Amino acid sequence: MRMTSNRGALSEIRVLEFGHYTAGPLTGMLLADQGADVVLVDRPGRRLDGTDVTFRRNKRSIALDLHDERDRSTARRLARSADVLIENFRPGAMAARGLGPDELLGGGTGLIYCSLPGFGADDPRAPVAGWEGVVTAAAAGYPPAGVEPGKQGAPTDAPPTFTAIPVASTFAALLAASSIVGALLARDRDGSGQRIEIPLHDAMFLALGTELLRVRGTARGFARNELVMGRYECADGRWIQIVANSGRFIHRLLDALDAPEWFADVRGYLRIEDRDEADRIRERLTARFRERDAEDWEQAINDAGTAAAVSRTTAAWLAHPQARASGAVVEGTPDDHASSVLRPGPLVQLTGTVDAAVGQSPRPDADREAIFNDPAWRVARTPSPSPVPGNTVRAGGASDPPLAGIRVLDLCIVLAGPTCGRTLAELGADVIKIDNPRRRANRLHREVNRGKRTILLDLATTEGLALFWRLLADTDVIVENFRAGVVQRLGIDYEHVRERRPDIVYASINAYGHDGPWAGRPGWEQVAQAASGMQERFGGDAPPALQPYPICDYGTGLAAAFGVVAAILQRARTGEGQRLRASLTQTATTLQATLFGEEGQAVARGPEALGSGPLHRLYRASDGWLFVGARGDQLGSLCDSVGVRDFEVGVDGTAQLSAALEARFVTASCDEWVRRLVEAGLGAQRVRSIEELAADPLAREQGLMLAREHPDVGVVECVGPGPRLMRTPVSAGRPAPPPGADGRAILDELGMASEYERLLKVGVIAEPTSA
Repeated sequence: MRMTSNRGALSEIRVLEFGHYTAGPLTGMLLADQGADVVLVDRPGRRLDGTDVTFRRNKRSIALDLHDERDRSTARRLARSADVLIENFRPGAMAARGLGPDELLGGGTGLIYCSLPGFGADDPRAPVAGWEGVVTAAAAGYPPAGVEPGKQGAPTDAPPTFTAIPVASTFAALLAASSIVGALLARDRDGSGQRIEIPLHDAMFLALGTELLRVRGTARGFARNELVMGRYECADGRWIQIVANSGRFIHRLLDALDAPEWFADVRGYLRIEDRDEADRIRERLTARFRERDAEDWEQAINDAGTAAAVSRTTAAWLAHPQARASGAVVEGTPDDHASSVLRPGPLVQLTGTVDAAVGQSPRPDADREAIFNDPAWRVARTPSPSPVPGNTVRAGGASDPPLAGIRVLDLCIVLAGPTCGRTLAELGADVIKIDNPRRRANRLHREVNRGKRTILLDLATTEGLALFWRLLADTDVIVENFRAGVVQRLGIDYEHVRERRPDIVYASINAYGHDGPWAGRPGWEQVAQAASGMQERFGGDAPPALQPYPICDYGTGLAAAFGVVAAILQRARTGEGQRLRASLTQTATTLQATLFGEEGQAVARGPEALGSGPLHRLYRASDGWLFVGARGDQLGSLCDSVGVRDFEVGVDGTAQLSAALEARFVTASCDEWVRRLVEAGLGAQRVRSIEELAADPLAREQGLMLAREHPDVGVVECVGPGPRLMRTPVSAGRPAPPPGADGRAILDELGMASEYERLLKVGVIAEPTSA
């Protein structure tokens, strides 16, 4: 039985989900966690697996055979009652069953129809089976082994590195959740539904982010000395990840190491280029860390105010007091008769609502009678009233973007928080980026702050704080990711802000969650990966290693954006504001949801892993690598396509099959194998490099890669928006201006244009800065 709350942000929303594997079910789960009534359409005879305990929670289930006309008719009737439909089949598959967007969006029903295919309908690869590994290979998600992303030195013939984490599917689900709620906001204004498409391939661009960034044609290299973000083995044989990426953090680290005199020139330490000197420093740090156990160092370094985390296993993280206290991990039951199991908590916590994350996960068809008898699912949805005044429809039938008229103050730094603000700007919000006057633009600024306006404002001054309060008068959303205690010291924490604006939506982002013993610890991508088990799995039997790309940072930004849009929707209906919370470790936990309970199972680990089994793995061809994906019942088609004979498969069909396939794939090119396998209905794609993806003409044509002139640094190439909202399109907005470029205009809007020069002189604001 589904446990629900009438106070959920999405409690009045009905969702019909035709999801399978990860992307569709995760999207439905995100909506259900916030109170939506999600009806999951199962296929008859479906057998549940371990991930279903998480992805099915809080939903209701009905089994329908979409090959049977009577069941298709039932599905169409349910769709007419739904606010949202989610499906993640290949383009055209739902239309072939009479359930496509053209069939269901006619007549002004107001339905939001969201598709999450592997490749988009306008992509030549649309017919390819979009398995996670196939999509990831096509989107450069498997970097060369032997080097971490963003660094140099990979051998030219290095094999790709496989990851078991479903990054493409998870990012597609995150984008889908915020896009769906944004489309609901637009529908509330003008009564019209629309189609949304978010291909998994396109979503990968958002995860790659920094790796695709080019400034004046130059990719990222050694921007900082690698020692400030190192991993070190401790006395007990465990490893610890440190992050000390500024002068003050290095001083704190040295205090924790009882070695304050080691580096007189901290700035030189940050930018050291002499490899011999770097090796000497690493030797000194290596010896010191081996003097104590890992958890002792973890405690000492965090007590000193610098970030560090022991590289734990995922199982250790699930059992950790911080994971439980913060809500990153919760207990639940798959059905009325099963014992309790662990699963990720709500990805984003809206404190003004009652979440339903402890709800059970139904067995297939468990709710058939209840759904048929539910009045909400027996009557076709009534379209919304006529458009509200002022929501004009532009040429081409596209209305104003979902967040038109919403103002956001973005107080964030680095990646996660600014990604949230960027996502809200893409959905149409007016985002004002507030930075400290001493901050300078870095490379990341060009990517995560596009589409925003910017002012350099010292909130620690009396006049700076007064300016903040004046901006607040017309602000709907605040997003912050300061270290613990900073907003309280400045007096701009949620409690103070809501005294002036009770309807404010206030988003807070941190590393470890906002409750529990680690709530106040600083943290970055690297420590979130270490603490949550990502580094240990990716390193395997070797030392821990960073999971490719800053997926916790970017994922948390997208999660927070979903929470903000959901809170805005609730506010539009109730007039109430609220605070919401997101964290890097919560995102890391959700990214690993498919790997919960992996103990005793053959889960891919370490740099030698090539896949999850012979039907889903990387293979070397004569001119490169490709990923092959197939269902178990397609084994015969795979063997026929490759030329493997029955006796080579072996009795158990695993080790011998892999060896036989390896021997065959090296005899022909990637393109030849991809052609053969796709023609046989299997999934296959060549592993692409970051350089190939960045230069892909189709990616540029679709706006997934942008190349635009910036006033201070010239041409910058970076990722564009991922979602496709067909009626209310998202927009990349203008190129990121130099920090502070809009200060004068913002003061003018406040009626303070005459104060600009004086505020400059006293240091309350600052002139625009560049890199």
